Amino acid sequence: DYLPGQFAVLSILGVGECPISISSSPTDGPWIELTIRRVGKVTLALHRGPPRGSLGLRGPLGRGFDLAALRGRPLVCVAGGIGLAPLRSLIRFVNARRGEFGPMAVLYGTRTPQDRLFKDELESWQTVAGNMVRQIVEADPDGTWRGPLGRVTALLEGLGAEYRGAAAVLCGPPVMIRPV
Repeated sequence: DYLPGQFAVLSILGVGECPISISSSPTDGPWIELTIRRVGKVTLALHRGPPRGSLGLRGPLGRGFDLAALRGRPLVCVAGGIGLAPLRSLIRFVNARRGEFGPMAVLYGTRTPQDRLFKDELESWQTVAGNMVRQIVEADPDGTWRGPLGRVTALLEGLGAEYRGAAAVLCGPPVMIRPV
């Protein structure tokens, strides 16, 4: 059992351990999904293939999002880069219990189109009644992006009156958090 926003500590014997956000929702089923970016010894070992020894998992840890404070209110989820992984848990939870929450805006920004996570899900979230999904990238090196260019903060300007007084849930680099 876990709440959206909680995390787990993943460990590989002889390599180390690291905290990883749980990116699935407790409404998904009797399992958890972790989204793992290759940034250190443990995640590098995982990306190289299945560990030869034991793989450990401790958790859930952390308090998770205050779901009671979010119920019945408009919700604005702002994610930058890998920050969509922990917010995915909340977004999937809200979509599974749509009647308990107000309108939800998902604003997602990455450096390039190739850096986007959960591309198919982003499209499917847009089709859920009460949701608005907007994406932006900072650069388009391949010239294939058909959306806006800039930082995720630019997406806040287009929010309508239905998001006044909304609860905001943010996850991303400090350069994104401060201006949002």
